[in-house]
Amino acid sequence: NVAHSFPTRRSSDLPIRRADLERAVSGALAALPVPLPRRLKPEASPGALQGRVLLVEDNPINQGVAKAMLSRLGLQWRLAENGAEAVRQVRETDFDLVLMDCQMPVMDGYQATAAIRALPDGRGASLPIVALTANAMQGDEQVCLDAGMNDFLPKPYTLAVLQAMLTRWLP
Repeated sequence: NVAHSFPTRRSSDLPIRRADLERAVSGALAALPVPLPRRLKPEASPGALQGRVLLVEDNPINQGVAKAMLSRLGLQWRLAENGAEAVRQVRETDFDLVLMDCQMPVMDGYQATAAIRALPDGRGASLPIVALTANAMQGDEQVCLDAGMNDFLPKPYTLAVLQAMLTRWLP
């Protein structure tokens, strides 16, 4: 019979806060390469899609997955980590499409879409904006369309589904 000793509990050993745990896990996972399964390979050739996409996403894991997919599809992309940054980038750069997360800090996707649509010179009036949202429920798509977004893509999405969505909207 072997006796096991366990260290005594100190105040520094209290349960970790959820935000600290999420930050640690996101940081660790963001550093890992994001392999895409072979079965999700797009059927079209890599150069089939062309365009400049603004990815508006605050979650590092979702950023990594989306950036890998956009690159695999042969698209140019830039990242905005919140809605306010997205509005600034659309004001300064010509994009062919915006992939807009709905729930973000600073300015959410709904507010950012309204601000982009109101940009001077009609700059954002005809820019396709596709809503990205997790835990999509019935009615969420209509909320996004009513907010001025052109289409809706629930997360998680596959490379094939993303490719089909982008094919509808890119020039």
